[in-house]
Parts: sequence; C-alpha cells; structure tokens
Amino acid sequence: MHRFFALLLLSLTFVCCIGLPASAKAADAASAYAAAKKELESLKRDARRGALREPWVRVVSRFDGTVREHPRWSNVPAAMFHGALAMKELASRSFRPADFEDAARRFERVAARFSWHVLADDALLHAADIRGNRLGDVGASRKLLDTILTRYPSGDMAEPARELMAALSGAPGGDAPRAPVAVGRSGRLEQDDDVP
Repeated sequence: MHRFFALLLLSLTFVCCIGLPASAKAADAASAYAAAKKELESLKRDARRGALREPWVRVVSRFDGTVREHPRWSNVPAAMFHGALAMKELASRSFRPADFEDAARRFERVAARFSWHVLADDALLHAADIRGNRLGDVGASRKLLDTILTRYPSGDMAEPARELMAALSGAPGGDAPRAPVAVGRSGRLEQDDDVP
C-alpha cells in the first residue's frame, strides 16, 4: 500500500513537472504578445515617435519574435495579424511600395496558414485594400475579395468585401485606385484630385 502511494506521488510529480514548462512558455508568449500590442497602440497615439521608421520596425520585430520563439502557441495567428497591422501602419506613414507589399504579404500569409481562424477574413480584406488602393493591383485585390466572399460568405468581412469590390469596380479603367487623401490648401482633408 505504501509503495502504491509512493508511485502515485511520483507519477503526479512527473506529470506536473512536464506540464509546467508548457504553461510557462505560453505565459511567456502571452506576455510578449501583450507587450508588443501595447507598444503598437502607444505608437499609433504618439505623433512624434509614430513619424519615425525605427519604432515601427521594432514593433513588427517584436511580433515576429513572438511567433518565431513560440511557434506552437495557440495565439500565433493573432500575433502574425498584429505584425501585419504594424507593417501597414508603417507603410501608411512611409508611402514606400515595398512596405505596402510587405504588409500585404504578411496579411496573405495569415490567411493562408490559418484559414480556419477568425482573423483570416480580416487579413484578406486588409491585403485586398492594400493591393487595390495602395499598390494599384485591382486584379489581385478582386481575387482576394472573391476569396472572402467564397470561403466566408456569412463572415463579418463579407459586407466590407462587397463594398470594396464595388469601389474598385468604379475605378477608371478598372485598375487605378482612388487618389490618396491629403490635406488641401484649405486645411481640410480632400482627395488629391480635388486639390486645385
């Protein structure tokens, strides 16, 4: 009887010791992700730091590091998605086509690897928006929007996908995006093509 309790205690100790490293790794991943998200939100609100490239690159790297160091973590899709959002924010400030391309590819990667995840259709919509409105590739944008409407017809991004599809259909020649928004001489936001 004494031997039975000793074996039971040893078994429980072994199971607990194996389970602890996994939960500690998950806690590390969650902590790193939360810190990166907090930094992303802080950077969005800080006009001075937000105008610089390096802080955005650092935030993207933090999300990438979380994914790289914890590839089996259950929230990897969200970490990848937020890394793509951070790259999109950087691109919207730098206006570099390479940054927009990187952001679009990141969103497409989320949707391809995690098509079952709740953020898959969101990622496709972001990628379609970038491809159509920032990179001028309306064909690629329409293909992504078709994917949303085919795979996720009742998802929360179906209606925005239809709206973007309609907006892209109205583009002259079907391949030119609307002009970007800019501050006009009057000090109000206007389309570039409306500025005299």
